[in-house]
Amino acid sequence: MDFKLVNPDRLPPGAPQIPKDEPKMDVNAIPDLEKLLDAILEFVRYINTEEMQELEIKDQLAFERHLDSKFENLSLRHYSIFRLLLDKENREENLCKLIDVFKELKKVKMGVLDIHEATKQFHEEKNSEYIYPKFGGKEQFEQAMLKAAKKKDKNKRKGNK
Repeated sequence: MDFKLVNPDRLPPGAPQIPKDEPKMDVNAIPDLEKLLDAILEFVRYINTEEMQELEIKDQLAFERHLDSKFENLSLRHYSIFRLLLDKENREENLCKLIDVFKELKKVKMGVLDIHEATKQFHEEKNSEYIYPKFGGKEQFEQAMLKAAKKKDKNKRKGNK
């Protein structure tokens, strides 16, 4: 079977469309942060026991399997958090980041901060931390994106002639 990519703007009228809107964010989807934090603290205390630290060094796979079984709720319902906590090298930094995220989520749940604004702030913080420095700052990043868009547009127009 031969599949071809289709430009969504060229679909016939009435054809099913993929929604272009951002997914709706719902404050009610934010988990109970106190319960989640309690589970994280229990997890961290447990992995810091002498027995678990020895297992982590001796057999990483057995360590992870044991934790996956013992903290099944955390590993199933909050897998990305579970994986962050397993990363021994970055565990402390990851915990600090999680606490920062929880602070913002708490503001959203309390109605102090709009969920869309919190999302924009989070994206901007991550861009400032990971993306902008690669370009020498936000302004240089934006200039590079404009340049790339112009080049793409120019190449597109060349292809249509």
